Amino acid sequence: APPRALEDLPADDERAAGCHFADHGFGDYGAWRHLPLGRALVPAGRAVTEDGSFRLLVHFHGAEPVRKQLAPEGFALVIAAVDAGVGSRAYERALAEPDAFDRLVASVEAEVAAANGLPRAHARSIVVSSWSAGYGAVAQILARPAAARRVDALVLLDSLYAGYANVSHALEHGQLAATHFQRLDHAATH
Repeated sequence: APPRALEDLPADDERAAGCHFADHGFGDYGAWRHLPLGRALVPAGRAVTEDGSFRLLVHFHGAEPVRKQLAPEGFALVIAAVDAGVGSRAYERALAEPDAFDRLVASVEAEVAAANGLPRAHARSIVVSSWSAGYGAVAQILARPAAARRVDALVLLDSLYAGYANVSHALEHGQLAATHFQRLDHAATH
């Protein structure tokens, strides 16, 4: 049969982006836990220390491919993922409020505490990653010094580029200014 046209696929269908990953399940993560913004994977019986600290990966755009690749690997890692829609503007809007990233991390911390029967849990290190349009969220995080200081590492997967100005095909320059990365570098060294 002829392949379906990309416009006929749902927006969250990874085939629409030309990437498909074999599904090896959730491993000991069980299932997605819903958050006010996004969702989280919390592994059963590992990743969280006695004092409630844990390593956190926050990924923007492509939750299912990240889950398919990382969940079966058994990393000591809590994974949060946000799929805000199509295009970088959807991710910019999702993280537009100054405290949006802090609220996202706090919601993950609350979910980790609940899943592990702890009074509190806290992310001791945070890695932010994005694929493609997810850079809209990354730009919002890096534009705020307090949020940028919380980020220990940044992974951009086909995600360091400019979007289109309005609806034209003219590139919008300067969306991820060098000052954003200088803030991240400064935060990492202090």
